[in-house]
This record gives sequence, structure tokens and C-alpha cells, in this order.
Amino acid sequence: GGTPFGRTFSDDTVCTDLKMQVVAQVCLSGVERISEDTVFEALLQQYLAWANNAEGNLFQGFGGFTKDLLKPSRENRLGRLTSIWKPNTNYLPSEEYKQFAQEYFAGVGGVPSWGNGAVMSMTPQVHMQLQGAGRAAQKLSATHLEASALLATDILVELLSAIHTKKLQKTKDMNQVLKLNSWQQLPARLVTQDSYVYPIAAFEEFLRNGDCKPETANAYLQDSITRSGNSLWEGDLVTMQGPFGCFGEMLRIASNYDDDHHGVRLTVENQPEVLVRFSQRALNTVIIGIWCATASQSCV
Repeated sequence: GGTPFGRTFSDDTVCTDLKMQVVAQVCLSGVERISEDTVFEALLQQYLAWANNAEGNLFQGFGGFTKDLLKPSRENRLGRLTSIWKPNTNYLPSEEYKQFAQEYFAGVGGVPSWGNGAVMSMTPQVHMQLQGAGRAAQKLSATHLEASALLATDILVELLSAIHTKKLQKTKDMNQVLKLNSWQQLPARLVTQDSYVYPIAAFEEFLRNGDCKPETANAYLQDSITRSGNSLWEGDLVTMQGPFGCFGEMLRIASNYDDDHHGVRLTVENQPEVLVRFSQRALNTVIIGIWCATASQSCV
């Protein structure tokens, strides 16, 4: 049977495959010391091939961030470059494009991305680091450089490294996340104006106790909604535990808020033009991923 709407992969799946290709390409090159520039160039080459091979028909990057990186137009900066890849190569990026990409990721002329693209395709980076690539492997996630996205990357890298090296094998021990060096750095690193959009207190309660209290979940939801200048609607708060606990119900309400409110959206406090996009933020994606994983019996 199946359904025409069923998808076996997404753009995040493709990006994971592209990064694994970079790992294979670089680690099997025979180079004694892998440089950051080598990894970054190989990553951009894979992205450009994805966007342009087969006349671009294989490309399925959905977000504006990805499109402005890979699809030139009269409206974006990419469309003003004189060269994107070197002639007579398999989409090897030009020096001009490499400079553009570095500045684009850093937020030059705009803001760096807090999105979840990097954390949704993190395993290749962890594998590369475990193979001894060191800091060069970090170039695989150099696309999303906003403070909370960098924190999310560090948390996930540390967690996945523990899983792949079998230091963490059972999901019942997932509360070890709270002992990760990167998680303990959270108070000092998560100091942005929109830091309140991350449900840290509820998540820590969930990890310690198996669920959070309804009042903790509702304190987060009420704060996020009222800071957007929105009124509370029926169904905006956790009124029952639900099949996935209070924390799961809170995640559902926050993730679906924009869709459920028909034109009323969560925005960042005092920045009505900036949408919260709860589940698309890297740190929230990591939180959701850990919550989902705890339903399994083992990490491997």
C-alpha cells in the first residue's frame, strides 16, 4: 500500500549522507593531517553537487537559509558572485564562494542561524572526530553558528561520543546528560535575549524524575506565549498528563503552536518579526531527540 505523502528521507537525511561522503573522501585521502580547510571545501563541494547535479532536480533544501546558500537569485547575495565553483571540476567551490559561505554562516549582513540543520546530521562529525580528525571535523557543523546552536552542537557531540564509545549504553542512564561538560556550561553560554524559548527547567526535571511537573511545563508555556504578546487559548496549557507525560504534552503544544492557532504565531519578545519556531531551533531539537530516545531500551 503506502501513501503518496510518505517520505523515506528528508533534506536532513541527505545532508547526513553528504557529510558521510565528506568523511570517507577526506579520511581515505591518505593525508597525514586533515586540515579544517580541506573538510570545509569538501563539505561545500558536496552541497553544490547536491544543488546542481541532474540540473538541480535532486535538490530539496526547503528553508530560506539553505536556498540562499546554494541557489543564486537576483534577490540574494549568492546571485552576485562571479564564480561559485571552479571550471572543469566536479563542483569544487571557488575561493570567492568559500569566502561567501564563511561570511554567510557567520551572519555577515544578517544573523547566524540557530536552526537545527547541523544537529540533525551530527553523526558523521562524531565519527570523524573519533577517527582522530580533531578540530577539523567541527567544520561539518560550521553552518549554524548562533550561540544556542553551537551549544546544542557541543551537547550532542559529547552525548553521541559517549554512546559510540559505549560509555553510555542504556537510555535509563540518559540523565547523565546533566553531567556533560557542555550541559553544565549552559548557564554561562545561554544568555541571548531569546534564551527563554528553551524549556531548560522542565527538561532537567524530566531527566531527573522521568517527567516534569505540570506547573513547570505550564510556567514555560505561559511565559513563551505571553512574551509573544498573545493571549492564552484553551488547550495552550498542560491540563492532563497524556500518553507521553507532562513533558511530552508540553513539547507537543509548543511545537504545534503556530499551526494550531491559525495566523497567531509565537514570536521573540520585543522582536515581533522574529518567529520562535520552537522545534526548528537546534537546542530544542536536541532536547526533543533525547526525550524521544528515552523510550528505547538501549542507545545502540
